[in-house]
Amino acid sequence: MGNPNILKDLLSIAAELECEKLRNCEEGKLSKKLFKSISRVNQTGLRKYELHPEDIIILSLITANLFQYDRNLNTRRLLDQIRTLGIDYVRILDRIVSLMQKDILEPGEKRFRRLSARSNKVRLVIDRTHILEYDITLSEKFRSYILGDKNDITDDKPTVYVKNEEYLTDWFEYVIARREYTSNRSYNLYDESGQNANLYKANQLRDRLRERTALTPKEFPFQRLAAEYELDEKEQVALIYLLHEGLGGSPCDIDELIDLIADNRFSRYGYRRYFLKDSKLCRKKLIEINDQVDFRRNGGEIAIAQDLIARIMDTEPSKDKEKLMGILRGDDLLSLINPRFAFKTLILKPELIDLIKSGISQFENKHTEVLTKWGILGNKSSDIAKPSPNSLLLLFQGPPGTGKTYAAHCVASEMNKSLLVTDISKILSCLVGESEQNIRRLFRKIERINLEIENPPVLLLNEADQFFTMRGTAEQSVDRMYNQMQNLLLEALEDFNGILIATTNLQRNFDTAFSRRFHLKLEFPVPEYEERKRLWRLHLPENLPLAKDVDIEKLSDHFRLTGGQIAVVVKNAAASAASRIGARRKVYQSDLVKYCKLEMESSFDSISLKQIGFRNRIGEDGFAKVKK
Repeated sequence: MGNPNILKDLLSIAAELECEKLRNCEEGKLSKKLFKSISRVNQTGLRKYELHPEDIIILSLITANLFQYDRNLNTRRLLDQIRTLGIDYVRILDRIVSLMQKDILEPGEKRFRRLSARSNKVRLVIDRTHILEYDITLSEKFRSYILGDKNDITDDKPTVYVKNEEYLTDWFEYVIARREYTSNRSYNLYDESGQNANLYKANQLRDRLRERTALTPKEFPFQRLAAEYELDEKEQVALIYLLHEGLGGSPCDIDELIDLIADNRFSRYGYRRYFLKDSKLCRKKLIEINDQVDFRRNGGEIAIAQDLIARIMDTEPSKDKEKLMGILRGDDLLSLINPRFAFKTLILKPELIDLIKSGISQFENKHTEVLTKWGILGNKSSDIAKPSPNSLLLLFQGPPGTGKTYAAHCVASEMNKSLLVTDISKILSCLVGESEQNIRRLFRKIERINLEIENPPVLLLNEADQFFTMRGTAEQSVDRMYNQMQNLLLEALEDFNGILIATTNLQRNFDTAFSRRFHLKLEFPVPEYEERKRLWRLHLPENLPLAKDVDIEKLSDHFRLTGGQIAVVVKNAAASAASRIGARRKVYQSDLVKYCKLEMESSFDSISLKQIGFRNRIGEDGFAKVKK
């Protein structure tokens, strides 16, 4: 710890020197009072520096200029100030060089410090000629010392880390000091120069981090992470910096990180390998790169994986769902929902339900591994694309309201999984290239989830018609965008690991290349009479008050509605009943018939109405004559 009285003593000596100059003292003679002041300072507060009395005179004059006039002192001016003391100019210049080598002084022009390629330490590149041309000032280290600040790291005895927060704080201080150095250095082909104190400070902080870590018996989360992925020092610096910026909500780009870890201009290009798609940091999903290139930048934005933040900060979630929420935080392409329907409530033809059950069983028993061993998959002569190990890709096709999305919920529920939902509206963007980038980002996120979550969710591509439509000739930019998106999707499906369900109303428009990627392609038809009866019972809640005249069999017989349409009818009839008061607040058969007819009339598809003149087919009893 420094002594704040040193500053006062140095300023006092400078004042006494000024007084002696005004008194026109005999050249080469110092008054006893001044000499006594110099000796006292040298033997007390500055004793550890082993200074010569002439050093004290130099420091006092520089300190006075810095603290009284807020300016550095030009070397020639300094020589003029002390010429009356009879000290040889060359000797003064040598004293200044000596003080710089002790890191007490530094050049006001900060380009004289350079990095030694061998020692990786800061050395001063100055001589008498250099310092004659430039200002000199107190070093940051010495300035902190005389002010009494405890910023001189070398004076602190390293101690054991007690908390993870202490360990990370030292890491943060180190990477920030290194950023301050790299952001101010100039790239010269032969000379790597920089901020005069920042690199020295960064190296001190790095050494303190190493010493304290070596003394600490316990292991912190970031150490375990670094050991688990065998991260080198550059990769560790990059991750900690991304963590620091991520906690502050600041974006970071690849060039900024390369500047941070590069030692010089020659090595800068080589360090790009740390952030390529096949690099360790990317392969292991430790970082996320948005490689949509901004015309103002040379690289894309980069961030630490969201779930790693909780892990490094020692708040790692213990449950899959909490970890999953961490990965998805800030994501606008995927929505995480819990399945709302149990598999036993799925109302389809028995053969369809058996096929879905078979697909689930195949996945749970890792059927692709067995088929690969048998030579069914992975055969180059086969037209069947080889899926990723243990994947299940299902295509649910059928008219609107036939239960495709409902079935996806049931599959997820049966497998005790959550649902990740996306659709084309979230993927498409008006910005050039961003739609394709969204596809990449979507499947990178899914890949990470399937890799790190013990029980990963089911991915649901809702209304996938535009995803998988036939590719055409790229005559316009929009066509080229769709073709590029579809090529990316084909690659993603080829390598997909997990469960994916796509729903569509228009399978006839599908590109055949997509069709081959799915394990099961199931047609969801308009429900028949028996299924319609079960659907009416499913959608009429037990608490809904029904009049005695409600006849489900008659409704099922006369209205060929899908499950989705029946749900709409029930909701509208219940709303109508809720508007009544007293004993009439219940759902009557007439309510259901009215909204069944309205649903048939307003339907935009050809399911319920086989011809435009459907009104002529409504009988006198109010029911449509529909074939069972």
